[in-house]
Amino acid sequence: MAVKVIGNMLEVDGKLKEGGTSEQDALQMFGVKKDADRLILTFADGTHFGFLNDHCAKSLSKMLEQHPIELECLANTLSLRERIEKAVKASDTIVRVDINLYGNDAAKDEVGHFLSSKKLYLQRPNKFRPGTEYDNPHNIRFPDLTTDELELVPLSNKEKRPVLKSAETLSQTISDVYASLKRADNLEREESDDKIKTELLS
Repeated sequence: MAVKVIGNMLEVDGKLKEGGTSEQDALQMFGVKKDADRLILTFADGTHFGFLNDHCAKSLSKMLEQHPIELECLANTLSLRERIEKAVKASDTIVRVDINLYGNDAAKDEVGHFLSSKKLYLQRPNKFRPGTEYDNPHNIRFPDLTTDELELVPLSNKEKRPVLKSAETLSQTISDVYASLKRADNLEREESDDKIKTELLS
């Protein structure tokens, strides 16, 4: 989701450095704080990092009011720092973050329907808490179909090979196409009824 970074860029970058950024897959975790209709992302010490775009914030805020859902926000630290370094001013700094939803199984379907109505769709997270079970209400399921019933048969080399036409067949095909292009060359005018105003050709 899109997040608009707020505050001094040097201070924000300093906070990101504190988490350690030497590894390519290093992740920065953010807390999510509700402020009126806004959802603000915060560092561990409570310092504000940024806020979610209005559409997502309003939808998620309403969902939090109705369901016991916990939000967890994370993003690649190196990607965040690179984006912030390129920003000329804070108002230009929009970054992408992942937001994971955690809740009980009983609320899963209602949460899925609610998010769909707001045109927000859950995807498989890049990383989630160890020990949690991934269950996405937006996944399409076919109850009567099991993977055991699917038989994947690789194509043989013979089946993969394109069918080659003989030279004679190819020559005839070319002749037919050429003839159809010159169909109007030998047309003759035909007699017709006086009521027909358009000339007939054969």
